[in-house]
Amino acid sequence: MVSSRIVRRNGTAISIDYVMRDESGQWRVVDVLLDGSISRVALQRSDFRSLLDRGGTAALLSNLRRKSAELQAQS
Repeated sequence: MVSSRIVRRNGTAISIDYVMRDESGQWRVVDVLLDGSISRVALQRSDFRSLLDRGGTAALLSNLRRKSAELQAQS
């Protein structure tokens, strides 16, 4: 676990913990916990499940492509 803390301009802090795993001598982030308890992996899994339930694989792929395009446009 690698812990960090981000302090906003208004003084409030957010704790971010990176759950790490050693895979063949390389450390990899396997999950990110916000404020010590909210799992990014669990949230994403829930979001994906919801998309699959509503629109199947086509809805999931469409959503992932849209998010990818948004990220590329930001860089």
